[in-house]
Amino acid sequence: MKIRRALTAAAAAAVLTPAAVLAAPAAAFATKPVSEAGPRTPASPDLPDARTPAGGGATGGGQNANDSDGAGQSCAFESDQLHVAVHGLPRRLTAGGAWTPFSMTLTNTTGKPLEEVQPFLLVSSAEDVDRPYWELETEYRDAKTGRWKTFHDAEPDDLFGFFAVGPRSTLTLQLRTRVVKNAKPGAGYALAAGDYRNRDGSCGSAKEAWHDFTILPAGAQPRQPPTTKPGKPGGTNGHSHSAAPASQAAPAAELPTCSDLGQEHDNTFVGRSFGIPKSITLGTHWTTYTTTLTNASAKELKSFELSAKLGSYVYNEGERDLSPYGDLQYWDTSQRAWKTLRQADGKARGTVPGPKTLKPRESVHVQLRFRVSKDLPLDQTYDAFTGLTGTFVDRYHDTDCTSHGDASGSFYPRKG
Repeated sequence: MKIRRALTAAAAAAVLTPAAVLAAPAAAFATKPVSEAGPRTPASPDLPDARTPAGGGATGGGQNANDSDGAGQSCAFESDQLHVAVHGLPRRLTAGGAWTPFSMTLTNTTGKPLEEVQPFLLVSSAEDVDRPYWELETEYRDAKTGRWKTFHDAEPDDLFGFFAVGPRSTLTLQLRTRVVKNAKPGAGYALAAGDYRNRDGSCGSAKEAWHDFTILPAGAQPRQPPTTKPGKPGGTNGHSHSAAPASQAAPAAELPTCSDLGQEHDNTFVGRSFGIPKSITLGTHWTTYTTTLTNASAKELKSFELSAKLGSYVYNEGERDLSPYGDLQYWDTSQRAWKTLRQADGKARGTVPGPKTLKPRESVHVQLRFRVSKDLPLDQTYDAFTGLTGTFVDRYHDTDCTSHGDASGSFYPRKG
């Protein structure tokens, strides 16, 4: 979606939401016809870790073709090569009710295998609550162990591993969900997505699929279908205060943040990243990954801006930031070239071209890559991160202010 330390940064901002996939009792996944070995992990010997640069990385020693110097190609974002869908999730769920089984499918529509597919699922309230995805408990049934794995503060790679989906084949994930007893009644949704990458460096994502439902108070009987129309969130999703559109005239840099004005939580964005390993080897090789920010609110975001960052959290006096020792680049789709991000203070971060507005349930995707120099002193522990930030001008208490959300991941640097 992620979590680790990234959740700390997202707590005040928006969103490193965990995926929310669940499973039903039968087989944890089914394919036609795909390997029966179950989900692959970065350590799978027959599938090099596409997230890891040559010479080392999280757990594998493979190298993505995109990671060689000067190489690159555009990802096929929201393409029809991979199709995702949610099945069996009702239109009404009652707070405190029993588990509801459902499934998510990922279909490879091409004649070639998709070698590393990462599912993403978020089942969430759309109401103005602190942690919308905690209003529901969602679980995935692991194919290898038969056990249910919870989505609370878990990243997709920790939940699922990675799957290979054969040509014109469908992968089915078994899930289950229930609404907590004290959940706020109102609108909810399930957001399903998927990202993929192959050995040849090709990459992409499925078009996001949405399923709307209504959360009923405890004791209510979910007999009638909801009136919420698909494609339009039925709730305020954290923005009941916004009675007037935000101005696009004032530069965002000159505005206060909405949190400074007292906004307790902002559930506008759902963010996810794909391809950031748990650790990287210092050196000259690049690690390539993709990021996605989705507007999960019911309003169009104005004065929308994108930026990317590479760095580490500094907790104590005397600790250093990793950022000046790293390089960060984004893939410019118009010029088909990698562009370096570097601020005047030497930090690896900067503005990324993007749309000026983001409509409800619209997503923006960016392909990034990074590396960290061997000159980085390893006399301290680095809680490092990299990712994408989306900022927009909102309105809170009749005042224009800025809100933001992240799609990022964390890693630890190490020598080879």
